[in-house]
Amino acid sequence: MADQGEVVRPVFDAETIARRVRELAEELEAFYPTGDLILLGTLKGGFIFLADLVRQIRRALEIDFLVAASYGVNKTSSRQVRILYDPVTLLTSRHVVLVEDIIDSGTTLNSLVRLLEARGPASLEICALLHKRKADLVLEPRFVGFDAPDEFLVGYGLDYAQRYRHLPFVGSLSTE
Repeated sequence: MADQGEVVRPVFDAETIARRVRELAEELEAFYPTGDLILLGTLKGGFIFLADLVRQIRRALEIDFLVAASYGVNKTSSRQVRILYDPVTLLTSRHVVLVEDIIDSGTTLNSLVRLLEARGPASLEICALLHKRKADLVLEPRFVGFDAPDEFLVGYGLDYAQRYRHLPFVGSLSTE
């Protein structure tokens, strides 16, 4: 399951994640019973979470993506956020939910929130699968799947140097 010299210890299993994603979908539906809603997924890490989430939502919505990078092949943020793909979808006067895989340092998220707020959405909220609760954020997430341990996590879309995204669970990566 892990590369030689690396160990992945499960933190959240697939069944627990699936149950919580269903609950998050219900929370989103209750919070946004009507209105023009767009879920904006962060790539690459958030693609599995977003796909599972939207399949559980029973109301009309639109989906788009953005790509921002601050990690590269390192286990710590470079603190330099680069927007690699900026959505072309008009956000003005729409309810926007930024769907994140994990909130760690907050560097990327804070940059994205500022970028999106400047586009004049009717509302902007954050839905994060994992939150380490250590970042100073300009906007706290309204929807959180799990409080996460302060460990380097992989699986369910999360990667280390583009590896481990395929794992059906979230696990802690360590070296032996």
